[in-house]
Amino acid sequence: MQKWRLSDIVDPVSIVIPCYNPPAYLLEAVASAHSQTYGNIEVILVNDGTDRAEGLAVVRQCSGQADVYIEQENRGLTAARNAGFRAARGRYIVPLDADDLLEREYVTRCIAALDSDPAAAFAYTDFQVFGSQNYAENPGEYNLYRLLDQNFLTYAALIRKTDWEQAGGYDESMRLGYEDWEFWLRLGGRGRFGRHVPMALFRYRKHGPSLYDIAKARHTELVAYIQGRHPELYEYDAQARIKARWSPAVCIVSSQPPKAQSIEDVQKLDAAGAGPLTARSPAAAFLLCSSGEIAANSAEMAALAVWSGNDWQTLPDGSHAISRRVAASVTDLSGFRPAATAAARLGTARKIPLPRKVHRHLINADLLSWRSWVQHPLRSALRLIPLRVKERINRAAGRPFFDLSFYLQFQPSSVVLGNRLIEPLRYFPHASGDRSRLALVVPHLGPGGAESVLLDIVAALCRKRFEVLLLATQSRDDRWLAKWNVQVDHIYDLARVVPPARMTAAICSVVANWGCDAVLVQNSLYGYAALPAIKRLAPETKSLDIIHALDEAWDQVSTIFEVAKDLDLRVAVSDAVRDRLLKAGIPAQKVRVVRGGVDLDRFRPAPAHFDREMKQILFAGRLDPVKRPLLLVDIATRLLALRTRRDFRFLIAGDGPEMRSFRKRVSREGLQSLFEFHGHVDHLPPLFSASDVVILPSRAEGIPLVVLEALACSRPVVASNVGAIGEVLTPDCGVLIDVGRSEAAAFAGALDTLLNQPELREKMGAAGRKKIEAEYDVRLTRKIYSRLLLNLA
Repeated sequence: MQKWRLSDIVDPVSIVIPCYNPPAYLLEAVASAHSQTYGNIEVILVNDGTDRAEGLAVVRQCSGQADVYIEQENRGLTAARNAGFRAARGRYIVPLDADDLLEREYVTRCIAALDSDPAAAFAYTDFQVFGSQNYAENPGEYNLYRLLDQNFLTYAALIRKTDWEQAGGYDESMRLGYEDWEFWLRLGGRGRFGRHVPMALFRYRKHGPSLYDIAKARHTELVAYIQGRHPELYEYDAQARIKARWSPAVCIVSSQPPKAQSIEDVQKLDAAGAGPLTARSPAAAFLLCSSGEIAANSAEMAALAVWSGNDWQTLPDGSHAISRRVAASVTDLSGFRPAATAAARLGTARKIPLPRKVHRHLINADLLSWRSWVQHPLRSALRLIPLRVKERINRAAGRPFFDLSFYLQFQPSSVVLGNRLIEPLRYFPHASGDRSRLALVVPHLGPGGAESVLLDIVAALCRKRFEVLLLATQSRDDRWLAKWNVQVDHIYDLARVVPPARMTAAICSVVANWGCDAVLVQNSLYGYAALPAIKRLAPETKSLDIIHALDEAWDQVSTIFEVAKDLDLRVAVSDAVRDRLLKAGIPAQKVRVVRGGVDLDRFRPAPAHFDREMKQILFAGRLDPVKRPLLLVDIATRLLALRTRRDFRFLIAGDGPEMRSFRKRVSREGLQSLFEFHGHVDHLPPLFSASDVVILPSRAEGIPLVVLEALACSRPVVASNVGAIGEVLTPDCGVLIDVGRSEAAAFAGALDTLLNQPELREKMGAAGRKKIEAEYDVRLTRKIYSRLLLNLA
């Protein structure tokens, strides 16, 4: 009776071991290959031109233990691997370096994984590093998008020979390393992926300098080669497509096809599907909507909300953004109760065991090497302090007490923001085509003089040449949202979904992801704080700011001086602001004066009121402490003493935080008949026409838009002598009042004089209109900004 051996009924598996001047470790590598529990192993030893006596002795000893022995001149590791693969009889092949080891179950477990997944080209396992360093590594599940940025896989894997053949083998020109990374990517580009076996069945030996160390030293060069060879993976559209499958920014769960979104790496699921959402999608964030009626940027806002730390957030369109840990308990939308679901899931996130965390920290900090302790004892002691503890100390100190830049090598896509390490959110907006992208970073979406300037700027830009993003960082007022929607392409009311601690990183994420050609910051400290990180993430992005006001109580120029070096251009709205920038040491070539402008067709001269008995004084502005609206009560009291007939009243156009105090003060002084409150007024020309004089008692200003508009309507202005108001409000068209103890009386005196002399008001009004026509025509302002931004972007 014939005896059957296991090797007669199972396909052979070939283990290819290249070597070049190998140490005695080769004996252990060959032994580990032969020790496999799988029944039919073919060991192929490839001698890649060994030329040293010690190495030749080891090769001779091992060659007799190999099933196939190949000898060739030295052509490098990749050529030696290819030679072994070509000679292999097996359907499956494992590359094994001469100093590494396979556990006995390696081949058996990997074959089982491939047999269960015919679509997989190779199987790989967890591994153990041993030798001069000792730790375990879990590469995790295969992810092609993650593989684009880093080679988290080992070279050792069980590979189908047909896939190796169809991919063309290893790239033999890559003699400096990363050849396995390039090979895995080549397979991925062909739609052939890997399968993870969650067992540590491969042992990677560390013993002095290796080919991997050489590759790390040439990392930039090798990565550029890989990316250049694989445009089908690294071009923008390709990366977006790969991310949408392997690592989508958001998964939209809807009962109807959702509206097209502003970003491409989005996955869509039918709300009627079965099973937990996390089993159906690898997304980090989920957007739940009962219909397809969602805003075009809802997916992007959902991604930002979850990345910011929100487990659940309702978006302005009524859809719900939920985190992955909340989504783990959601199967459909019918019984979804966001607040209850989020609360139920809090604290259930999977935690990494503490010993493993500590071990990983010691490895990253290079604290398992005795040389580090001997050569750098203080540095090593400081690195014992965990990163998160250092971040907390930095925040408490209010300065970078600990330098966190060391950790960027382990999180290369992260940036140091606010004395902590943050990884920006990554997603793929739609390609821009030929348009340049401009990001405007502002505090709020509400009305204001500075915001009017920005509206003029974007109104001047050709929409065929510019795509404009507006980022509001702390908006509590969105009354101009409709105006902004007309002028810009994308609006981000970030305060709705991003907490203050993440705001700067959110700005970086949006600007870097959209590939903005230029960033314009206006009055947003968050925007200024983001500039250094934007330069690191997107070095080609140009940046500029516009400075409107000078305020002795809060000097914006000195406050942001540390980030000023990252600004390519500083725009001053007045000579006074320019002089302050130059005094602060900003190079003259970086400073440009661009004065604000007025729409001369909208703000037209209005005839003076000669015979009207009731005189009207207009205050138009936000009721904010910097505008000092409460001073108007004192001025009214003084003016009443001069004009006992009560033949005047103040028209108040505006609202804000001082409104309540203002009204109470007026009531307490019994002056209700002297004040007429109009609230916020979008269209001011009728009020200018109805008034005789305009007043502005601000504490700090640049060149206020209301002054320009008043002069354009041929109305004289009485204003505080602050900031740059004196550059436009000359004696022929207005009156400047010095700030001080007697200023209320000085304001009242100036008003009394103007109210008594209609001919003087008319003369000053005509001079003011002439000045605005000559120097502050908004058409000129728009042309300057348009040309400036085109040149910058």
